[in-house]
Amino acid sequence: MRRALEFQVELLDEAAAPPFMPERYAEGVSRICKQRGAANLPPPRATPHVPRVLIIAGSDSGGGAGIQADIKACEAMGVYSMTAVSALTAQNTLGVQGVHAAPCEFLSLQIRSCLDDIGCDVIKTGMISSRMSVDSVMAAAGRPGLYTWVVDPVMISTSGHTLVDLDTVDAIRSNIFPLAHIITPNLPEASLLLGRKIGTKGQMEEACVDLAAMGPKYVLVKGGHSERSGLQDAWDVLYDSVSKTYHRFPAHMIESRNTHGTGCTLASAIAANLAKGMKTVEAVGVAKQYVWDALKCASRLSIGCGHGPLHHAFKNADWRIPPNRLLASDCANASDVFCDRKKIDLSVYAVTDEVRCTNRQCR
Repeated sequence: MRRALEFQVELLDEAAAPPFMPERYAEGVSRICKQRGAANLPPPRATPHVPRVLIIAGSDSGGGAGIQADIKACEAMGVYSMTAVSALTAQNTLGVQGVHAAPCEFLSLQIRSCLDDIGCDVIKTGMISSRMSVDSVMAAAGRPGLYTWVVDPVMISTSGHTLVDLDTVDAIRSNIFPLAHIITPNLPEASLLLGRKIGTKGQMEEACVDLAAMGPKYVLVKGGHSERSGLQDAWDVLYDSVSKTYHRFPAHMIESRNTHGTGCTLASAIAANLAKGMKTVEAVGVAKQYVWDALKCASRLSIGCGHGPLHHAFKNADWRIPPNRLLASDCANASDVFCDRKKIDLSVYAVTDEVRCTNRQCR
């Protein structure tokens, strides 16, 4: 432990050397590993492969979105998650009260600390607030072909406010998109990226093709905002740029104010499923089912005074209304006060590409 602390101090002292020194870092990690080996420590036992997701995103102090939602989604899907915090926010269900961006050097250090020791199968990105932060992510992990990237381009808030400037949008589009296995913009973000309004199903399909031209293999344009665009259901459209095929994922709208963190949760659930070995279409389908269930189970909850979070732990937590607090209108549907849907253990739903669910509720 003392050697590790000394090495950490040494790294922080040299952090000012722009932009980052991966070779120096690798040398230090190699030295520590050799020292551990020289101590005659017993070899590690053979263990199963643990699916790993590294999340690069902002922190939500209210716990509904951002890295907090990402961790909850990965845990629900049965995957180990790590984090590199790009920004700290002071926020709750009513809105964002403050933002503090992480220093770029420290953002890089968080990423390298995770990758050099634990490694990862999938990198999932959320809010990256500046061009300099994008450059830091690229310096620490932007080597093509090493990792599977799930990119959630968090650019516009639920209320419609732009969260990043156009320079950052251009940096994400030109640097991170070419690395991406899949990107997951919602309708406002797709509109911002392409410079035109996206609303109808036909426009969503055209947007998929144009966004795929920026580099990602798959594009998932999410229709959760489609109620404002005249669509009756929430259609998500997935486009495979290699086979030039579309996959459509319709779902009925759920009336609920508890929708905070849906985009973060969906992207992280997709990342978790990819880390477990699912093929992309299956990973998206299972993730969408999980988000829909979490939305439904959250629709009767009251967390905060504004837009509350999803119920990420609906498979485990039984938050029922005590009988002495049930209203007369609730009694007829008492079995649905929490969420009476038969639970599906999605964490073991698919371990390899070949596994298929035979339960009709999974389809």
